[in-house]
Amino acid sequence: IGINTAIISPSGGSIGIGFSIPSQLALGVVDQLRQFGETRRGWLGVRIQPVTDDIAESLGMATAKGALVAGVIKGGPVDNGTILAGDVIIKFDGRDVNEMRDLPRVVAESTVGKAVDVVIVRKGVEQTVKVTLGRLEDGEKLASAENGNTGKDADDEAPAVSTASVLGMTVGELNDETRTKFGIAAEVSGVVIT
Repeated sequence: IGINTAIISPSGGSIGIGFSIPSQLALGVVDQLRQFGETRRGWLGVRIQPVTDDIAESLGMATAKGALVAGVIKGGPVDNGTILAGDVIIKFDGRDVNEMRDLPRVVAESTVGKAVDVVIVRKGVEQTVKVTLGRLEDGEKLASAENGNTGKDADDEAPAVSTASVLGMTVGELNDETRTKFGIAAEVSGVVIT
């Protein structure tokens, strides 16, 4: 059973094509609304990207799976060194993370304040870390306040980490300081290999 969420409407009326979410996903939201009067979704506080074959090979992984941590959101639940940029999350609270898109859903469905085990691959070594989840709604406000914007996805607009290790090199943020240091023109964008 699905709950209708949107329809295709080229002319303003329905043409019989609609979209829905599984009612099972909505049950947790209904329970939260009954209990708290608002939603309280779990939040990890990381920006993620897919693990490609090349990335998996560079990190010493046998297969391309999981979610690569591209950055950690300042002030978030794991802004204490628990999870670092360059880590690959392969399991969250006992649930496998086979693809990047698996992670946001399982995190959001988790209880705020819950301490969970997260299995990561760091520099080719698999290890388990304990993480206490924050609240996604608070995270969205935090990211918006830091970046001076509203209504945008917190993970998309999160501030970048200063450096990250990937593919055997360390990259840093391209800012005024690094432009001056390496003689990089203002019109050039990207990251600096440090």
